[in-house]
Amino acid sequence: MFRRATAALLIAIGATGCTAPSAPSYFTADFILIDVDGLGLPVTGPDVHGMPGSRLIAGSMSLDEAGTGYIFEERVDAQNNHFSVATPYLYGVSGPNIKFDYAIPCPYGVVCPEPPSGEIINEGLQVRVTFPPTSNFKVYTFRTVPRTL
Repeated sequence: MFRRATAALLIAIGATGCTAPSAPSYFTADFILIDVDGLGLPVTGPDVHGMPGSRLIAGSMSLDEAGTGYIFEERVDAQNNHFSVATPYLYGVSGPNIKFDYAIPCPYGVVCPEPPSGEIINEGLQVRVTFPPTSNFKVYTFRTVPRTL
């Protein structure tokens, strides 16, 4: 099953090469978070204002052919409260590079961090998403997972 999903992702990525060189491409795929900043999960973020950082215990990413995607995170705060974070993005693929943009624009007058950037690695088996330096966690590595019909 995993090999079929991997083959489908590789075909989808390969098909993106058939579009105009400057036009972004899109594909549908699901990913599971396998490490953060080179560390296995769970991973604890840095202290914030003297309080212990939250623990990132699981995550996933979903991209679709319409050019939209989500990064989902399951976290636990210093008081052991579980919470979920779902961040919607717009994305486009050009070669091995993924350009993300926020699906919901930054409110007027608010300084929002730059969106992450992505890179398809390991022959399409993984995606590395790099967040700006101001983020608690910098690099997420995702592995493709089979899509269920």
